[in-house]
Amino acid sequence: MGKDILSCDAYFDTIQHKKKVPKCLQLSLTAAFRGLEVEQYPGVPGGEVIEIPGDMPIIEAVRILSEKNIMSVPVLNPDRNVKKICWRSRYLGILDYSAIVGWILDNADMAAVELSPDISSEKCISMAIGAVAAAGDDIVVNDVGSIAAGTLDDEFVTGLLDREALKSIMVKSVMRIPRWVPFLPIEPDSSMLTVLLLLSKYRLRNVPVVESNGSHIQNFITQTAIVRGLLDCKGRDWFDYMYNLPLTDFGLPFISCDEVKSINSDDFLLEAFQLMRDNYITGLPVLERPTHKLVGSLSVRAVRFLFLRPDLFSDFRTVRVREFIEAVGTAIPDSGLDAPPLTCEPNDSLGSIIEKIASRYVHRIYVVEGSEPRVIGVITLRDIISCFITEPHDYLDSILRSTVESFYEEMPKEERK
Repeated sequence: MGKDILSCDAYFDTIQHKKKVPKCLQLSLTAAFRGLEVEQYPGVPGGEVIEIPGDMPIIEAVRILSEKNIMSVPVLNPDRNVKKICWRSRYLGILDYSAIVGWILDNADMAAVELSPDISSEKCISMAIGAVAAAGDDIVVNDVGSIAAGTLDDEFVTGLLDREALKSIMVKSVMRIPRWVPFLPIEPDSSMLTVLLLLSKYRLRNVPVVESNGSHIQNFITQTAIVRGLLDCKGRDWFDYMYNLPLTDFGLPFISCDEVKSINSDDFLLEAFQLMRDNYITGLPVLERPTHKLVGSLSVRAVRFLFLRPDLFSDFRTVRVREFIEAVGTAIPDSGLDAPPLTCEPNDSLGSIIEKIASRYVHRIYVVEGSEPRVIGVITLRDIISCFITEPHDYLDSILRSTVESFYEEMPKEERK
């Protein structure tokens, strides 16, 4: 068994030991979710899962993610020579903002191998992106370093910011990098308990539902959809009881003060994205020196503004986090980027946390204390879902568990945390 699966086991075991919820209620909820089939879960808004072809320009994919206000989207295999008889041949995988950031930084890492060690990581990133844009969709990943090494720095910067250059980079190029987002479909007759375990214990952010014995995705269940859906359970005794319990009864926050990853407002934006990638997280609290006061929150989805509004940044390599948030907030008032970060206090109820997160479509809330709010913990969608379930002994069958294990084994080593 891989160490990454063991870390999932350790996370979930810790949660179960911290809960003060009556055991009988936990077992009853788990049994209820186990008996509920996935096909009974509501479909996506509009009734049809959004999909994009692998030969779509990456800038168009980013635009779709932004306009539809979604974090991820299934990618269709554009190869017409492949028979689409099952989901494995029909789809390349899932594209999300984490994959896009990972692609940018991964190309920079590979470029840095062949470049002088004196060149900064920010410059490597600019040069690698520019090289991909200049070379188009036919580029071979291993060639990025040699191409970047022979081109002027400023030309590489325009490679990312120039819309025409971005039109030559296809989604399938991003998908060539080892998968940053697991693609683990389940069938309609699967149990909702399986979905909840995948979205909590096993760290998946979405679970596609494929037709029985078919190849098409008919539903796409996300962490956000599950947590927002919990509010529909208001009025039911079990939910109202848990709704009013304090966070401490669930052992929240699971991520304590010394484990919180953060970025300072005067740090470079690219440093923030690097920190997210290296720790396999999708957001960071933004702190102010020297007090460590919480002044903002930065999500991985913010990378879309580098693609969609390059006019805001003369040189994205030198942009500081504070400057980035202020520039986007001023130019795009409804971006939400400059909105006050969601916070709570240690004695708040679980229900109040669910209400706040559901109202803003965010993936985390920061636990703070003091008049000048200082972050002492983070509560994520994964944590909230984990509060409502347990895992019966040997519940996940060997095939499903081995699929999860294979994802972690394929994930770049620095991501396995």
